[in-house]
Amino acid sequence: MNVIQALKTIPDPRSRRGRHYPLSSLLAIVLLAAMHGERSFRGMWLWARARQDHLLTHPALGVRAVRRIPSLATFWYAVRTTPAGERERALAPPAAGGTRSGP
Repeated sequence: MNVIQALKTIPDPRSRRGRHYPLSSLLAIVLLAAMHGERSFRGMWLWARARQDHLLTHPALGVRAVRRIPSLATFWYAVRTTPAGERERALAPPAAGGTRSGP
């Protein structure tokens, strides 16, 4: 299972109304920015905005239908409302048997 597939296993706690960006896409972009050295949430968002054209056309992220990177508030709300335990579970290394734990 790759990182994108793992992030897709996280349940989206946001209301269906107004949900334009998949949670897995938002979390993947935040993770990519952190891996590129961004430490602040605003810095991660600015990193994503600077790479908007590339990120929005990357098929694995699943945001091809939108025209722009979401607002800083959208990123913040998505991460804030997702339980840390869910993110940790999804990104935990495989168990000794070679499979991830959880549902």
